[in-house]
Amino acid sequence: MARAGLTTHPPEDGQIETVFALSLPPQPLALRGFVGLRDGHQSQGVGFRVKVSERELWRWDSGPAAATWQPFSVDLSQYAGRSVILSLVADSLGSYAFDWASWGDVGFAPLP
Repeated sequence: MARAGLTTHPPEDGQIETVFALSLPPQPLALRGFVGLRDGHQSQGVGFRVKVSERELWRWDSGPAAATWQPFSVDLSQYAGRSVILSLVADSLGSYAFDWASWGDVGFAPLP
């Protein structure tokens, strides 16, 4: 299933980080979306991370058998009304062969 988003490719034994400087509203929000690998990939796995101001709040290591989108939700309520640096990180976990790491339908949703 196709999703609108961002595709990245981490380097061998390294990470690629997509960084956003944000001013969050005073209302509590969650960052939600999906992560996955390109269809038909032969990757040995990718590590996905969400960081806020250098603090890791979510992680998932796909493993080589990942074949579907993995949903994620990160509670950002502790950062309400603050300026932050939001980072979406993809880690090759070693070999970078076929590591087309995708972030799909990423957006903010209000929390109760």
